[in-house]
Amino acid sequence: MKLVPGQNITLSAQATLIRVKIPQQGYIIHAIALGSDGKAVPAAAAAYYGRTGLPGLTLAKPASAEPVVQVRPEDIPHGTERMLLCLSAWSGFISAAGKDAIEIADDEKAYTADIPFTGEYERSLILGEIYRRKGEIRFKIRMEGFKHGIESLNQTYGLGLETTPPVRLHSPQL
Repeated sequence: MKLVPGQNITLSAQATLIRVKIPQQGYIIHAIALGSDGKAVPAAAAAYYGRTGLPGLTLAKPASAEPVVQVRPEDIPHGTERMLLCLSAWSGFISAAGKDAIEIADDEKAYTADIPFTGEYERSLILGEIYRRKGEIRFKIRMEGFKHGIESLNQTYGLGLETTPPVRLHSPQL
C-alpha cells in the first residue's frame, strides 16, 4: 500500500522494520525521542552516529544496504510521546538525493512512501513520527523539511547533535 504525507498507520505489536532507500554517501538517518512538551527527553535522546538506539527503536546500516530502523512497540517508554525519524544531508541539500522511498513492514503488512526530494534548500527532513494513541503504536508520514538541517533540529527540539560529519581516519600504510 502506498502512503502519502499526513497518512497514519498502526504498527504491529511485534517488531516492525522501516527501511529507508537513500544514497549511501553524505546522508544520515537519525531518530529523536520527544516528551509532552515537544522537546527531546532527555536532551540527548537521539540515535545518531555510534549511538544506534533509543528504548523501543534501533538503527542499523548493514554493509551495502539501506539503513533499517527496527521499532519494538513494547519497549517504547510511556514518557516518550513521539519519536521522529529524520534524514539529513552532511553537505548540499536533500534534493540532490533524487527520489527514493521508505518501506514499512511487519509480519502482516507492507507499506511504501515516496520521499519527495523536491525542496531546493532543505538539509534535513522529518520522514515520519512514531507515536502512541489509544494503546496502539502508530506511524505518521510527515516529510517536513528544515532549511538549516541538523542545526534547525537542535534548535526546534532542544538537542545537542553534532553538526559536522564524523571524521573517518584512514588505516596507516605499512
